[in-house]
Amino acid sequence: MEKHKRVLTIVEGREANQKMMREVIEVGAERGWGVRLLKHISSIDIANNRLDGLFTEYVWWRGFGTNSGYESARVMEYVNRLKGVRTINTHIVGGLAGTSNKYYQHGVMAYEKDLAEHILPMYETQSKMRALQLVEKGAINYPFVVKPVFGTQGEGITLIRKEKDLDKVKDFTQTGIESYVQSKYDWRVFVLGGKALGVMRKTGGDDETDFELKSAGKTKRNEDDPEIYAEVTRLAELAAKTSGLDYTGVDLIRDDKTGIFYVVETNFAAGWQNGFKKATGVDVPLEVFKYFESFDK
Repeated sequence: MEKHKRVLTIVEGREANQKMMREVIEVGAERGWGVRLLKHISSIDIANNRLDGLFTEYVWWRGFGTNSGYESARVMEYVNRLKGVRTINTHIVGGLAGTSNKYYQHGVMAYEKDLAEHILPMYETQSKMRALQLVEKGAINYPFVVKPVFGTQGEGITLIRKEKDLDKVKDFTQTGIESYVQSKYDWRVFVLGGKALGVMRKTGGDDETDFELKSAGKTKRNEDDPEIYAEVTRLAELAAKTSGLDYTGVDLIRDDKTGIFYVVETNFAAGWQNGFKKATGVDVPLEVFKYFESFDK
Protein backbone atom coordinates (compact mmCIF):
# COMPACT_ATOMS: atom_id res chain seq x y z
CA MET A 1 0.00 0.00 0.00
CA GLU A 2 1.30 3.43 -0.95
CA LYS A 3 2.31 5.51 2.04
CA HIS A 4 1.28 9.14 2.25
CA LYS A 5 2.68 11.94 4.33
CA ARG A 6 -0.86 12.80 5.46
CA VAL A 7 -4.11 10.84 5.42
CA LEU A 8 -7.51 12.50 5.61
CA THR A 9 -10.46 10.60 7.09
CA ILE A 10 -13.76 11.70 5.59
CA VAL A 11 -16.92 10.67 7.39
CA GLU A 12 -19.11 10.37 4.31
CA GLY A 13 -21.88 7.82 4.00
CA ARG A 14 -24.17 9.25 1.34
CA GLU A 15 -23.91 7.39 -1.93
CA ALA A 16 -25.10 10.39 -3.94
CA ASN A 17 -21.85 12.13 -3.06
CA GLN A 18 -19.44 9.42 -4.18
CA LYS A 19 -18.60 11.26 -7.40
CA MET A 20 -17.56 14.19 -5.26
CA MET A 21 -15.48 11.94 -3.05
CA ARG A 22 -13.66 10.53 -6.05
CA GLU A 23 -12.77 14.09 -6.95
CA VAL A 24 -11.47 14.69 -3.43
CA ILE A 25 -9.33 11.55 -3.61
CA GLU A 26 -7.85 12.67 -6.94
CA VAL A 27 -7.11 16.19 -5.71
CA GLY A 28 -5.58 14.81 -2.52
CA ALA A 29 -3.36 12.40 -4.43
CA GLU A 30 -1.98 15.29 -6.48
CA ARG A 31 -0.89 16.92 -3.21
CA GLY A 32 0.50 13.74 -1.67
CA TRP A 33 -2.50 12.99 0.54
CA GLY A 34 -4.21 9.72 1.15
CA VAL A 35 -7.97 9.67 1.75
CA ARG A 36 -9.93 7.22 3.86
CA LEU A 37 -13.74 7.17 3.57
CA LEU A 38 -15.64 6.14 6.67
CA LYS A 39 -19.27 5.43 5.79
CA HIS A 40 -20.54 3.47 8.77
CA ILE A 41 -19.45 2.20 12.18
CA SER A 42 -20.93 -0.88 13.79
CA SER A 43 -23.46 -0.04 16.50
CA ILE A 44 -21.84 -2.76 18.60
CA ASP A 45 -18.42 -1.14 18.26
CA ILE A 46 -19.87 2.22 19.23
CA ALA A 47 -21.61 0.78 22.28
CA ASN A 48 -18.40 -0.90 23.40
CA ASN A 49 -16.16 2.07 22.59
CA ARG A 50 -14.17 0.12 20.01
CA LEU A 51 -13.25 3.15 17.94
CA ASP A 52 -9.45 3.16 18.18
CA GLY A 53 -7.65 3.29 14.86
CA LEU A 54 -10.65 4.48 12.84
CA PHE A 55 -9.51 8.07 12.52
CA THR A 56 -6.34 9.70 11.25
CA GLU A 57 -4.85 13.03 12.32
CA TYR A 58 -7.15 14.89 9.90
CA VAL A 59 -10.91 14.44 9.89
CA TRP A 60 -13.55 16.01 7.66
CA TRP A 61 -17.01 15.27 9.04
CA ARG A 62 -19.77 15.17 6.41
CA GLY A 63 -22.17 12.67 7.96
CA PHE A 64 -22.77 8.94 8.30
CA GLY A 65 -25.17 7.18 5.99
CA THR A 66 -26.87 4.63 8.25
CA ASN A 67 -25.77 5.38 11.81
CA SER A 68 -28.38 7.12 13.93
CA GLY A 69 -28.07 10.74 14.95
CA TYR A 70 -27.25 9.71 18.51
CA GLU A 71 -24.56 7.29 17.34
CA SER A 72 -23.09 9.98 15.11
CA ALA A 73 -23.05 12.48 17.97
CA ARG A 74 -21.36 9.93 20.21
CA VAL A 75 -18.62 9.21 17.66
CA MET A 76 -18.19 12.93 17.05
CA GLU A 77 -17.61 13.43 20.76
CA TYR A 78 -14.98 10.69 20.65
CA VAL A 79 -13.18 12.44 17.78
CA ASN A 80 -13.24 15.75 19.63
CA ARG A 81 -11.46 14.14 22.58
CA LEU A 82 -8.60 12.80 20.46
CA LYS A 83 -5.36 14.71 20.91
CA GLY A 84 -3.54 16.26 17.99
CA VAL A 85 -6.39 15.73 15.51
CA ARG A 86 -7.38 18.52 13.12
CA THR A 87 -11.05 18.44 12.21
CA ILE A 88 -13.68 20.11 10.06
CA ASN A 89 -17.24 20.37 11.40
CA THR A 90 -17.02 18.35 14.59
CA HIS A 91 -17.87 21.27 16.89
CA ILE A 92 -21.12 22.41 15.31
CA VAL A 93 -23.72 24.03 17.52
CA GLY A 94 -26.33 21.59 18.74
CA GLY A 95 -24.60 18.55 17.32
CA LEU A 96 -24.97 16.90 13.91
CA ALA A 97 -28.73 16.48 13.77
CA GLY A 98 -29.53 19.82 15.37
CA THR A 99 -27.71 21.95 12.83
CA SER A 100 -29.19 20.03 9.88
CA ASN A 101 -32.69 21.00 10.94
CA LYS A 102 -33.69 24.31 9.31
CA TYR A 103 -36.03 25.24 12.16
CA TYR A 104 -33.21 24.72 14.66
CA GLN A 105 -30.75 26.57 12.40
CA HIS A 106 -32.98 29.62 12.29
CA GLY A 107 -33.17 29.67 16.07
CA VAL A 108 -29.40 29.48 16.46
CA MET A 109 -28.81 32.31 13.99
CA ALA A 110 -31.70 34.48 15.18
CA TYR A 111 -30.07 34.67 18.62
CA GLU A 112 -27.09 36.42 17.02
CA LYS A 113 -27.99 40.13 17.06
CA ASP A 114 -26.10 40.93 13.86
CA LEU A 115 -27.97 38.16 12.03
CA ALA A 116 -31.43 38.49 13.55
CA GLU A 117 -32.92 40.80 10.90
CA HIS A 118 -31.61 38.50 8.17
CA ILE A 119 -33.41 35.39 9.45
CA LEU A 120 -37.02 34.72 8.50
CA PRO A 121 -39.24 33.43 11.31
CA MET A 122 -40.02 29.75 10.72
CA TYR A 123 -42.97 28.01 12.34
CA GLU A 124 -43.12 24.30 12.89
CA THR A 125 -46.20 22.64 11.45
CA GLN A 126 -47.45 19.08 11.43
CA SER A 127 -50.81 19.51 9.70
CA LYS A 128 -52.96 21.67 7.47
CA MET A 129 -54.96 22.66 10.55
CA ARG A 130 -51.82 23.97 12.24
CA ALA A 131 -50.99 26.03 9.14
CA LEU A 132 -54.48 27.55 9.12
CA GLN A 133 -54.20 28.34 12.82
CA LEU A 134 -51.01 30.32 12.14
CA VAL A 135 -52.81 32.27 9.41
CA GLU A 136 -55.78 32.91 11.70
CA LYS A 137 -53.51 34.19 14.47
CA GLY A 138 -51.79 36.54 12.02
CA ALA A 139 -48.42 34.87 12.57
CA ILE A 140 -48.12 34.26 8.85
CA ASN A 141 -49.83 35.77 5.82
CA TYR A 142 -50.33 34.58 2.26
CA PRO A 143 -48.23 33.94 0.29
CA PHE A 144 -45.98 31.67 2.31
CA VAL A 145 -44.04 28.47 1.73
CA VAL A 146 -44.25 25.07 3.34
CA LYS A 147 -40.82 23.46 3.30
CA PRO A 148 -39.13 20.39 4.78
CA VAL A 149 -37.01 21.18 7.84
CA PHE A 150 -34.65 18.50 6.53
CA GLY A 151 -34.13 18.92 2.81
CA THR A 152 -31.87 20.10 0.04
CA GLN A 153 -31.87 21.54 -3.48
CA GLY A 154 -35.35 23.04 -3.17
CA GLU A 155 -37.06 19.67 -2.94
CA GLY A 156 -40.50 19.55 -1.35
CA ILE A 157 -41.04 23.32 -1.10
CA THR A 158 -44.61 24.42 -1.89
CA LEU A 159 -45.77 27.99 -2.48
CA ILE A 160 -49.08 28.68 -0.73
CA ARG A 161 -51.03 31.61 -2.16
CA LYS A 162 -54.41 30.60 -0.77
CA GLU A 163 -55.90 27.99 1.55
CA LYS A 164 -56.61 25.54 -1.26
CA ASP A 165 -52.90 25.37 -2.10
CA LEU A 166 -52.28 23.58 1.20
CA ASP A 167 -53.86 20.51 -0.38
CA LYS A 168 -50.77 20.27 -2.60
CA VAL A 169 -48.68 19.36 0.44
CA LYS A 170 -48.71 15.56 0.62
CA ASP A 171 -47.08 15.22 4.03
CA PHE A 172 -46.81 17.90 6.71
CA THR A 173 -44.50 15.76 8.85
CA GLN A 174 -41.20 17.54 9.58
CA THR A 175 -42.15 20.71 7.74
CA GLY A 176 -41.96 24.41 8.52
CA ILE A 177 -43.80 27.51 7.35
CA GLU A 178 -42.01 30.65 6.22
CA SER A 179 -43.03 33.90 4.57
CA TYR A 180 -42.43 33.86 0.84
CA VAL A 181 -39.72 36.26 -0.29
CA GLN A 182 -39.64 37.13 -3.96
CA SER A 183 -35.98 37.14 -4.95
CA LYS A 184 -34.70 37.32 -8.50
CA TYR A 185 -31.44 35.68 -7.45
CA ASP A 186 -30.14 33.10 -5.01
CA TRP A 187 -26.57 33.15 -3.73
CA ARG A 188 -24.36 30.25 -2.63
CA VAL A 189 -21.31 31.14 -0.56
CA PHE A 190 -18.76 28.57 0.53
CA VAL A 191 -17.09 29.35 3.84
CA LEU A 192 -13.99 27.53 5.07
CA GLY A 193 -12.12 28.32 8.25
CA GLY A 194 -14.20 31.44 8.80
CA LYS A 195 -13.46 32.95 5.38
CA ALA A 196 -15.64 33.00 2.27
CA LEU A 197 -14.07 31.17 -0.67
CA GLY A 198 -16.33 32.68 -3.32
CA VAL A 199 -19.87 33.67 -4.23
CA MET A 200 -22.06 32.17 -6.95
CA ARG A 201 -25.19 33.98 -8.08
CA LYS A 202 -28.01 31.77 -9.37
CA THR A 203 -31.04 32.72 -11.44
CA GLY A 204 -34.16 30.53 -11.56
CA GLY A 205 -36.69 30.05 -14.33
CA ASP A 206 -39.86 31.94 -15.21
CA ASP A 207 -41.96 29.74 -12.89
CA GLU A 208 -41.49 31.10 -9.36
CA THR A 209 -42.98 27.90 -7.91
CA ASP A 210 -40.16 25.76 -9.38
CA PHE A 211 -37.96 25.88 -6.30
CA GLU A 212 -35.78 23.00 -7.45
CA LEU A 213 -34.75 24.90 -10.58
CA LYS A 214 -34.30 28.04 -8.50
CA SER A 215 -32.03 26.17 -6.09
CA ALA A 216 -30.05 24.47 -8.84
CA GLY A 217 -29.82 27.66 -10.86
CA LYS A 218 -30.89 27.92 -14.49
CA THR A 219 -27.97 30.28 -14.95
CA LYS A 220 -24.96 30.57 -12.63
CA ARG A 221 -22.25 33.19 -12.52
CA ASN A 222 -19.65 34.71 -10.29
CA GLU A 223 -20.93 37.59 -8.18
CA ASP A 224 -19.02 40.63 -9.41
CA ASP A 225 -20.96 43.42 -7.69
CA PRO A 226 -18.60 44.49 -4.88
CA GLU A 227 -21.37 45.70 -2.57
CA ILE A 228 -23.41 42.53 -2.92
CA TYR A 229 -20.27 40.40 -2.60
CA ALA A 230 -19.29 42.15 0.61
CA GLU A 231 -22.72 41.81 2.19
CA VAL A 232 -23.39 38.15 1.34
CA THR A 233 -19.90 37.09 2.41
CA ARG A 234 -20.31 39.01 5.67
CA LEU A 235 -23.60 37.27 6.40
CA ALA A 236 -22.31 33.86 5.30
CA GLU A 237 -19.21 34.09 7.48
CA LEU A 238 -21.32 35.20 10.43
CA ALA A 239 -23.80 32.36 9.86
CA ALA A 240 -20.94 29.83 9.74
CA LYS A 241 -19.36 31.21 12.91
CA THR A 242 -22.66 31.31 14.78
CA SER A 243 -23.40 27.70 13.78
CA GLY A 244 -19.91 26.47 14.70
CA LEU A 245 -19.21 25.39 11.12
CA ASP A 246 -15.64 25.26 9.81
CA TYR A 247 -16.97 24.37 6.36
CA THR A 248 -20.37 25.18 4.94
CA GLY A 249 -22.30 26.27 1.91
CA VAL A 250 -24.56 29.15 2.87
CA ASP A 251 -27.63 29.95 0.77
CA LEU A 252 -29.00 33.49 0.70
CA ILE A 253 -31.75 35.42 -1.04
CA ARG A 254 -32.63 39.13 -1.27
CA ASP A 255 -36.11 40.61 -1.06
CA ASP A 256 -36.69 42.34 -4.41
CA LYS A 257 -38.85 44.98 -2.72
CA THR A 258 -36.86 45.85 0.41
CA GLY A 259 -33.35 44.85 -0.64
CA ILE A 260 -32.84 42.93 2.62
CA PHE A 261 -30.72 39.79 2.36
CA TYR A 262 -31.90 36.65 4.16
CA VAL A 263 -29.90 33.58 5.13
CA VAL A 264 -31.95 30.62 3.91
CA GLU A 265 -29.81 27.90 5.46
CA THR A 266 -26.34 26.57 6.14
CA ASN A 267 -25.30 23.25 4.63
CA PHE A 268 -22.60 21.57 6.69
CA ALA A 269 -21.99 18.91 4.00
CA ALA A 270 -22.44 21.28 1.07
CA GLY A 271 -21.66 19.93 -2.37
CA TRP A 272 -19.78 21.92 -5.00
CA GLN A 273 -21.00 19.85 -7.94
CA ASN A 274 -23.57 22.52 -8.82
CA GLY A 275 -21.17 24.44 -11.02
CA PHE A 276 -19.48 26.48 -8.32
CA LYS A 277 -15.97 26.00 -9.70
CA LYS A 278 -17.00 26.90 -13.25
CA ALA A 279 -18.81 30.02 -12.05
CA THR A 280 -16.25 31.29 -9.54
CA GLY A 281 -12.97 29.58 -10.40
CA VAL A 282 -12.74 28.23 -6.83
CA ASP A 283 -11.73 24.58 -6.42
CA VAL A 284 -13.38 23.61 -3.13
CA PRO A 285 -11.61 20.25 -2.55
CA LEU A 286 -8.25 21.90 -3.21
CA GLU A 287 -9.06 24.61 -0.68
CA VAL A 288 -9.94 21.96 1.92
CA PHE A 289 -6.54 20.29 1.58
CA LYS A 290 -4.78 23.66 1.70
CA TYR A 291 -6.74 24.44 4.86
CA PHE A 292 -5.53 21.29 6.60
CA GLU A 293 -1.98 21.87 5.36
CA SER A 294 -1.99 25.35 6.89
CA PHE A 295 -2.01 23.80 10.36
CA ASP A 296 1.38 22.19 9.74
CA LYS A 297 3.16 25.41 8.82
